[in-house]
Amino acid sequence: MDNILDHKVISSFKEYLSYKLLQERQAYTNKTLPLYQYTPNRRFLGKQTYGSPYSQWVYDSSVSGAQVPTGVSGLSRGQSGMSIDFKNGRLIVNSGVSVSATINVSVPDFNIYVTTTSVQKILLEKKFLYAPDLLAANQPISPDAIVAPCIFISYVNTVNDLHSLGGVDESKFTMQVVVFADNMQKLLGVQRVIRDINRQVFPIIPSTPLNELNDLKYDYWDYRMLLDYIDDPDNFLYVNKTTFRILDLDYINQEHPNIIVGMGSVDLSVYRQSSIGDEGLDFPTIYQEEEIPSLYTFSDGALAEITE
Repeated sequence: MDNILDHKVISSFKEYLSYKLLQERQAYTNKTLPLYQYTPNRRFLGKQTYGSPYSQWVYDSSVSGAQVPTGVSGLSRGQSGMSIDFKNGRLIVNSGVSVSATINVSVPDFNIYVTTTSVQKILLEKKFLYAPDLLAANQPISPDAIVAPCIFISYVNTVNDLHSLGGVDESKFTMQVVVFADNMQKLLGVQRVIRDINRQVFPIIPSTPLNELNDLKYDYWDYRMLLDYIDDPDNFLYVNKTTFRILDLDYINQEHPNIIVGMGSVDLSVYRQSSIGDEGLDFPTIYQEEEIPSLYTFSDGALAEITE
């Protein structure tokens, strides 16, 4: 299926929320992490992996003070087959290549997951791992594990309303945000971000900046540059309304005593001629000036349901 507006909206909101938490709330910690070699699955035949105890690493270079790795042991990405898997907190290299025992990275306070799973299933059926800050670990996190503290983003609904003559619609999207925090201070920090983005705008980006290996597609990602560069109102999403509340759930309190739960919703809209499509939503030409392809591809399953 083509990369449509709905893909772009949820990917764009994820990057926007991540940026607001990392930059404005400093929701990350710089760490020197141990790397553990382990055998990858058959997908990575001829490769070997070095994992860490944290499942996600910061990849936005615009975040002040953040350590965004570009390699390790004198190797940069692309050398000896090296890829940096920011989503799973690991390195992938060719078989027989050794890397150092540690790496300097920034670890977000919240892992962010995009999912189609309902909030009821997330709260009642999902099994969570805990970041080492909550539960000591001396081994790598399993790839694609769900690790708390974390935030889940999902669609609730979408609708088109006629906006003006000439076929211009207001396409509306409602996002649900479920937060599993390890303390009230961090949960209230997310609450403030959700509340204060009301009536704000942010850019539509064609897709996640990560490729199929969860490495950066074009060697770097700078969200601040998007905010500074894009000035076309057709390439912005408008935040119409936000809500957030802290939940008191006996099940979660009993099964996950280290977790506090909050849930909110974010109503977004964009004005467009839905009969024409989304062809106008191209990536900023500033990347073309760097001789980088102008359009990302939706390739890492941002709407795929999280599996056990």
